Parts: sequence; C-alpha cells; structure tokens
Amino acid sequence: MVHEDLSELENAVIDHGQAISFDPEYIDALINRALVYSSLGRYASAIADMDWAAKVDPTYAKVYLVRASAHAGLGSRTQSQADIDQAVALGIDGPKRKRPSQNLPLPLRRIIRVTVPIRQFQTGVQTSLALPA
Repeated sequence: MVHEDLSELENAVIDHGQAISFDPEYIDALINRALVYSSLGRYASAIADMDWAAKVDPTYAKVYLVRASAHAGLGSRTQSQADIDQAVALGIDGPKRKRPSQNLPLPLRRIIRVTVPIRQFQTGVQTSLALPA
C-alpha cells in the first residue's frame, strides 16, 4: 500500500498509529509516522514520536536524524544540530534494526515503509541549517 496524496498521507498516519498501538516500542512505525507527519508539516508531532523512539532506543542514530529534520522544519536550528551531532556520535551508518515487530498482526506488518536514506536527512537538515535566519 502506497500513500501518495494528502488523504493518503493522513491514512498513513492512521496505519502507523495502529501499528504503534499494538507495539508502542515499534521504532520503525514511529519513524515512519514521524516522516509522514513531517511531510504534512506537523513537525511537533514528528518530534514527539522521535522523543518516544529515543527513549525506546537511545542508540539508534536514525531517530536523531529524523528528529533533526523535524526541528529544522520548525526553525529550531540549535536543537536540529544537536540531534545531528548525536547521530554522528552514534554512527550514522550503524546497525539496522530488526523489522517488522513480531507483536503485530500480519496485516499490520505489511504497513508501508517510508524510506529516506539517512544521508539525505543529514544533507537536508544541514542545508536547512545553512539558510539565512
């Protein structure tokens, strides 16, 4: 299932929310929902998801890159740079997480995966940080 237009993005938020309700520590669903929130301009919601994901696994660099992108969307350059620095310290190309959560029913395991290469996040966030204030 691919969510492309605005209503489909809203559906993606719902789908990922269902996955998270079955397994609140399902980081991939949290990351994907945060990416969708950011696509919708709902940066505060994206940050909230990444705050929770950072509590679930504070060693997963991608969480900090996604949160950095959301902070940049809000114009929070200092917080965005701090998250980039944390991701770099953890190793941006670190080990991948297991997928999908085994706690989910099979239909929810097939939930869409919003994938954006980590380096694209870093480049995008650094570019937005370089914009004039």
